[in-house]
Amino acid sequence: MVVCKDEVDEAILLELSAASSDGWSTTDIAERLLPDYKLNRFQVLRRIKRMNKHLEAEMGRPVAESRERRWVMTRYVHRIMGATKEEIARASESEIQTSIKTSKDN
Repeated sequence: MVVCKDEVDEAILLELSAASSDGWSTTDIAERLLPDYKLNRFQVLRRIKRMNKHLEAEMGRPVAESRERRWVMTRYVHRIMGATKEEIARASESEIQTSIKTSKDN
């Protein structure tokens, strides 16, 4: 994915994708990644915010959103995870076309 700088970012995204709809706190994510990566909750939070910033700059949508201090991956990222840039661009174009048609019908 475009927003991942390294394998740690990818691991954080995988943990977020495995979370329930309630999400996980940064402490929970750090504890789950502890055997492989020495992260604390502040480092996890910083990485999530950085990935959000990068994806918002590119696509206008965040990677994850905070719900009562728990982080949940957005539906948009669930949908595009593993897709190529070209596939994402085509999907975005079709969404734009659909919204234009819907607004004309109203």
